[in-house]
Amino acid sequence: MAKYEDLEKEYPDTLILQLRGMFYNAFGDGARVLSYLMDYKLKLHDSGLLKAGFPSDSLNKVCGVLKQNHINYVVLDNSKVVSKCFFDDNQYASCLKSCPDVASVTASDEKGKNISNGKDTAAKKVADTEASGKPVKYKFMDEIMFLEHLCNGKDPLTGNDLDKLDLNDGRVVRMLFKVRDALSYAMDRKGCD
Repeated sequence: MAKYEDLEKEYPDTLILQLRGMFYNAFGDGARVLSYLMDYKLKLHDSGLLKAGFPSDSLNKVCGVLKQNHINYVVLDNSKVVSKCFFDDNQYASCLKSCPDVASVTASDEKGKNISNGKDTAAKKVADTEASGKPVKYKFMDEIMFLEHLCNGKDPLTGNDLDKLDLNDGRVVRMLFKVRDALSYAMDRKGCD
């Protein structure tokens, strides 16, 4: 992954997202930051670097979260920069420090093996953050956007105009369960019945 190491030198303290097929991937420390912010699974790449990725149609959502958290990022397609965003108060390094330690991961782990990013659910992320005493800026952002789109008569996953909602769509069903879990967690935290 000499190319990736060159990119890290060219863009220090920056999350580098590379399009590979239908997925954007981040490697090394960038994978840890992406995994931490987006709750994506970490995997071990052939090169021995950590990897986290997401489908290309989620790029706008990921970039939105990176902007909200003031994380510098560069998006590449075939080594060509297609998007980038830099902040004077870049929070990449501080976010990296907040990431769970994955030092126990070694090159002997099998290729593609999922590695815990230290979080099981959005609720656990919030609980861990609250326990650390750090402010929580964007609790349940995905769930809130899902409900906002739904309330506005839009497709809850994309925000596009909606004729009808397909409740057999697995993505919709999974998100409804995430909303239920988030509401349940919030009610438990407030002592509601």
